[in-house]
Amino acid sequence: MRGLMPNRPTVIVIGLGYVGLPLAVALAKRFDCWGLDIDPGRIAELERGRDRTGEISADALAASTLRLQHDA
Repeated sequence: MRGLMPNRPTVIVIGLGYVGLPLAVALAKRFDCWGLDIDPGRIAELERGRDRTGEISADALAASTLRLQHDA
């Protein structure tokens, strides 16, 4: 897991569906960003570089500083 980025505000996006995931990836370009989802399977897919909604490519996920967490 990546460490906090100094002097950057932290943003949390709750829900990593077809709206939340692209938002979180975009925010991670400028902020220390966490993406939360209730489904641990969804987080596991994203950690493997797979977005079932097709909104974000595997390359974009790999390049992102977005940190992922599930919260059941």
